[in-house]
Amino acid sequence: MSTIIKYKNAMGEEVPSRQADLLQGDYSHEAYIDGILKKVEIYENDHLIGGDYYLSEDENIQCVIQRLRDVWDYGTFLVRKQQDRDHTLWDWELYNRTEILEQGKRVLDNQNRIIAEQYIDPSTKKIKSTHKYCYLKHLGNFIDSGRIANYGTIEFTYNLCEPDEIIVLVNLPGFDNEQYYITSDENVLNHPMIVPLFSWKTERYYNSDQLLPV
Repeated sequence: MSTIIKYKNAMGEEVPSRQADLLQGDYSHEAYIDGILKKVEIYENDHLIGGDYYLSEDENIQCVIQRLRDVWDYGTFLVRKQQDRDHTLWDWELYNRTEILEQGKRVLDNQNRIIAEQYIDPSTKKIKSTHKYCYLKHLGNFIDSGRIANYGTIEFTYNLCEPDEIIVLVNLPGFDNEQYYITSDENVLNHPMIVPLFSWKTERYYNSDQLLPV
């Protein structure tokens, strides 16, 4: 059994292990066992506050929570793994030490990137909102300034406040820190600088809150 630790800075960029000791402020450690993501530990202001833990079939969630309760303030524990060739679906539960706060579902692609997440009220079991993430393959003339978190992605939020509502964040220079709404009259994704990178008409998966790609 081999374990590999990957280090990422506050912008989500991987840092070589030889520079890990230089990380300051907000950053994360990702632990992979035999090439499979097992745990993400999140640091804020140089303090470990919590993370994500991916349970194997032979692990009990309550035992893992008890083991980490004095180490993590908050933890997202992912269970009931379902997998096909290109995607992995997990159910998750968010805890403040031993108190459950929220539940949901998470979809990862074959590069262990989150492509969709759903938030569910643990008491009513109703879906509160759905979020999706598009990782642009080509960035055209955009240049990474090093100041934009999740650079090169488009984030979608569905049904957060209103039914059929779609909110978009474009993590590219000139669009950062702005929240856009997609309506019949307005769609930032039709901007001439974005159209060559992303097509709203053909990327049908992002047109609705459907969790899994078809």
